[in-house]
Amino acid sequence: MSSTVPRAVKAREVLDWCRYGHQKMRSDPTGLEWVLTWAGTIALLRAVGHALLKEDDARVKKAQHSWLNTLKATEPKPSIFFDFIKHDRDMLLKERFELTVVHDVTFTPPPATLSLSGGTIPAPPPTPPIYTYKMKSGRYAGRDPRDLVREAIEWWEKQLDDIEQKAAN
Repeated sequence: MSSTVPRAVKAREVLDWCRYGHQKMRSDPTGLEWVLTWAGTIALLRAVGHALLKEDDARVKKAQHSWLNTLKATEPKPSIFFDFIKHDRDMLLKERFELTVVHDVTFTPPPATLSLSGGTIPAPPPTPPIYTYKMKSGRYAGRDPRDLVREAIEWWEKQLDDIEQKAAN
C-alpha cells in the first residue's frame, strides 16, 4: 500500500469553490448578483458528490462507492443532503427552474432635520440598509440560506474526510 494518503482532489476543489460562493453570499449581494451567487453555489454543493465519481485514486473510488451506497440506503437522511443540497439544486436546475430563497433589502428613511427657533439641527446620517435572506418553503423554511450553505460545506468536509480515511485503510 502506498504511503501517501488518498485524497478526493477533484471533490475538494469543487468544495473550495463552494466556500468562495459562501463568502460572496456573506457580502450581502442583491438582485442578479444574489441570484447568480446562490445558483452557482447550490449547483456546486451538489457537484461535490458528482466530482467524487471522477476521482483518479482507485482507493478513493472504492470508498466513495461504499459511501454512496450507504447514503442511498439512509434516504431521506441526512436532511442537509436530501432536503437542502439535492432538493434545492433540483428545484432550480431540473424541476421548476425557480429559486427556493428570497432576499429583501430594507431601507430606513433618514430622519428629517429639526428646525428650532435658534437654528437647525442637522439630521443624523442615514442608517445602512438591512439585508435579509430566507428559505421560502420546505424543511428549512425561514432559515437563512447562507447558514445552510455553511452547514452543507461542513457536512461535505466530514464526508470527504471519512471517505479518505476509509480509502487509507
